[in-house]
Amino acid sequence: MKNGEFGVFSRLCTMVVLGVLLLLPCLAFADGQGRPATQAEKDYHARVLQVFAKALPPAPEGWQISRQTEIRIPEVVGEGCEANPMPVEYEILWEDAARRDEAMEAMTQAGVQVLQKEAATDSATDSAGNLAGNSAKNMEAAYTALADELGKAADAGDHARVQSLTAELEAMAQKMRAVYEKCDQELQAAMQEHEVRDIRASVFITTNRFSEHMSGSATEGEPVAGCKTVRHEGYRDPHYGWAEGSTYIFMGHDWGVDAGQEPAAMTAQVKPDVPHTEIQTIIVRIQASPERTDELISGMDWEVLSALLGSR
Repeated sequence: MKNGEFGVFSRLCTMVVLGVLLLLPCLAFADGQGRPATQAEKDYHARVLQVFAKALPPAPEGWQISRQTEIRIPEVVGEGCEANPMPVEYEILWEDAARRDEAMEAMTQAGVQVLQKEAATDSATDSAGNLAGNSAKNMEAAYTALADELGKAADAGDHARVQSLTAELEAMAQKMRAVYEKCDQELQAAMQEHEVRDIRASVFITTNRFSEHMSGSATEGEPVAGCKTVRHEGYRDPHYGWAEGSTYIFMGHDWGVDAGQEPAAMTAQVKPDVPHTEIQTIIVRIQASPERTDELISGMDWEVLSALLGSR
């Protein structure tokens, strides 16, 4: 089998194994860890999902829906789920596709230019036609040669040589990391220059959730519909770009900060001895820029959401 064929075969095997592993929980569920949903549970899911969809704000003008929960009624639920309050989740994501695609194209071109510059530096030669000593290719070749020498010294039992080569390899590895880090920094700076914000916004709603962990950057905001709110500000991920902040609105009873958890969390007490389909809490998470978040909050129908609390 040729190298290329082996690579394809290996990837296919990996995909098959992953597929089996992902399927196992479903097979186990079908083999007895689930039970048919009662009519009350089906009605509960249908009603809650429909109210969630009705409570959504209008889409930002000119934006498109990229992801939205499909209203599907479960035929099977987890065995024993009636022992705990039953959650229902709903999510919608909008994107400004035109600005997103424009930004992606600009960032891609900027990244290509940095990599082309790096490739040119990597291929630079001296007057004798040899690769520059600080080129990544040259250092990688030297590192491989030293590693081969280290293996031979180890096989020969030359401990002094092993120690010497190990030190050389560590020093060379540090130089290589510095080169790669410099290239990565240039790449990130070029992409950040063309990065845009306020191109995505999402609303996530869930019932019967009683704890939400808060990061150190979380701050309490103005109440929304009489409910406590917490805001996590946005941040830039070095690999995925800008992530908008999130505002959480906690609906229901007795929400408070549990500083005893690490990190701290907003928590609510579970009411005992009530049907699992009774709605005790609702959490609304809006992930968007601060201005867009205010717009979405204003467009939400908080009355219909509040009416769900205590219902079954």
